[in-house]
Amino acid sequence: MMISHKKIRLLSSERIFLILLIFIVTCGVSCSSKPPVFEPPAPKEEENLLSPFLEDGVPVELISFSNPFDGFQSHFVEEGHTGKKSLLIEGAGDYGGVNVGRVKLEGRKTYIATVYTHKIEGRPLLKIDYYQNEKYLGSTNSFPAKLDGWQHLTVLSQRSRFPKATHLLVVAVCRGASKARFDDFALEAR
Repeated sequence: MMISHKKIRLLSSERIFLILLIFIVTCGVSCSSKPPVFEPPAPKEEENLLSPFLEDGVPVELISFSNPFDGFQSHFVEEGHTGKKSLLIEGAGDYGGVNVGRVKLEGRKTYIATVYTHKIEGRPLLKIDYYQNEKYLGSTNSFPAKLDGWQHLTVLSQRSRFPKATHLLVVAVCRGASKARFDDFALEAR
């Protein structure tokens, strides 16, 4: 059977037309819709385990301490990092501080304590104290603030060093002759 040159062209033209039609339909559907965009899940808003007490007044468990006993004073002052008030610790001695929150430890979570401190002089820092019920086990500290003005301090829990700990305490501390304001305390469990 012999096929003429005209028929081959027609068959070829029909095939090309069909291929183009399929391509256009396919491309039209996929090209008209937007390409998929990777959107990471919205970050989970971490819960601050410390109440924002500076704007609302004194929390139930605001406990000051110092060595020597009368070496440091703490009180609320006007002008905070984000609000109207901040906690001022000032004095001289080995250390002085304020316990700003006690939290029961849960499972294997890691805890991150943060604060903004405005160093006026001395060595302000943030620390986490570990307790087994009422028995003090030890602590982990942030690096002391080195800059004048507001600075963000962070301390990460090291529960492996204190496996028997049942509670932790977040503490604002000054060492030596110091004067510093603290604001925006936060504690997150992850």
